[in-house]
Amino acid sequence: MLNVGSSGATSVHASRWSEPSSQYLVFDLETTGLGSSCRIVEFAGLVLDPALRSLSLYETVINPGVAPGPTWLHGLSREALEAAPHFPGVAADIERLFRDRIVVAHNLRFDWSTLRRAFRALGVEAPATSGGVCTAKVAHHAIGGSCDLASICRRLGVEHATPHRAACDVVATAELLRILRELAPSATRGHPCHLFAGAWRLRRSVPARRRDAALGGPGRGETCE
Repeated sequence: MLNVGSSGATSVHASRWSEPSSQYLVFDLETTGLGSSCRIVEFAGLVLDPALRSLSLYETVINPGVAPGPTWLHGLSREALEAAPHFPGVAADIERLFRDRIVVAHNLRFDWSTLRRAFRALGVEAPATSGGVCTAKVAHHAIGGSCDLASICRRLGVEHATPHRAACDVVATAELLRILRELAPSATRGHPCHLFAGAWRLRRSVPARRRDAALGGPGRGETCE
């Protein structure tokens, strides 16, 4: 049960629960828009251990093959994406990140449906639902108020230096997940993602940019470039 006092301070009485045995994958997409035909221009995935300590960060920009959309928002111009790999060139690496991990995203429904469409275009069928955790939905129920990522980070004092860049968004979402686990533990459990049907069709790409996170703490020392 979540209690908010007159001072605005939050206290929580959480039921006893067992820590998940699976790793988590916190992921984020930047896209050319918000419609059903939008394409991905950037992907980042942060792997967490069951205790939510950061293990590794994978990030790549992606050439969408069309105009990049709201450059004013994500900062990725046509010129910046020209030499980037197209989605088929990184799809195998991205698919591998999801295997047997609990999926986490802020606004999971949009990101998951967009990712499913990208894989379906390659003849690969991602599960209809990820079985994962939407931090926006959990925050709405646990805290209330505006729960877009930038707003909730400001309210909770989570560092979020560069909104709408995928790597910074996943680092901020991971920290939000740690806070929400304390407030609403049962809502942050999730289930490991099922395999993508037809993943054998994907080819392995040249490795995208990957950074190993410090293992000494729960990820709070991460920074975004």
